[in-house]
Amino acid sequence: GESADVCHLKGRDFEVPMSGGLYLTQYHPELENVYRVGSEILCYRTPDDLAETVVHYLAHPEAADAVRRAGHRRATENHTWQQRFGAAFGRLGLQFDRSYGPTETFRPSHGSAFRAAVAAHL
Repeated sequence: GESADVCHLKGRDFEVPMSGGLYLTQYHPELENVYRVGSEILCYRTPDDLAETVVHYLAHPEAADAVRRAGHRRATENHTWQQRFGAAFGRLGLQFDRSYGPTETFRPSHGSAFRAAVAAHL
């Protein structure tokens, strides 16, 4: 069944905008939970819709660039791994030390509490 706590989004839904690319993907309702569809990412529902969207944005590169920039801004402000881990650990009642950057080793704020919480859920 469906669950409000289970997400069906893919890594690329965040990786493309985060890397600065213009993201065009097949529509899924969950995308609207994390982006403003049409202004931060582009979606299509049918092959004809896909073709029309591609033709439109090829003819209007300034509009494509505006969507690309907005998607990048949203992804880097709201969808980093630090934010995802922070939310996941928060659900476990744990704190996450957000001072570690993406190239540094991840360390939960309370290692033993983290291990105990994980063990309790196994």
